Amino acid sequence: MVYVGMSMLKYISIDKVDKLMLAMSKLKYGDMSKYGVVRPKEGPFAMKMSGGRTPTIDVGCIKRIKKGKVKVYYIVLLDCY
Repeated sequence: MVYVGMSMLKYISIDKVDKLMLAMSKLKYGDMSKYGVVRPKEGPFAMKMSGGRTPTIDVGCIKRIKKGKVKVYYIVLLDCY
């Protein structure tokens, strides 16, 4: 999927590619929120452009999450001033 998205970036805007990647991901993996995987507000290619990082979960890990062999913990970090 990443290769397809990177190829499309040559011709289509980041916003549109991120939306297509989101749709493809939902079709392939389903709704992962019920397993505790929360999608970031920004798309993967926009995140890569703005911060240099991309959220990635190995395909084998997704299978294990769905089978209950891997537990997802969601941690919120707050800035305290």
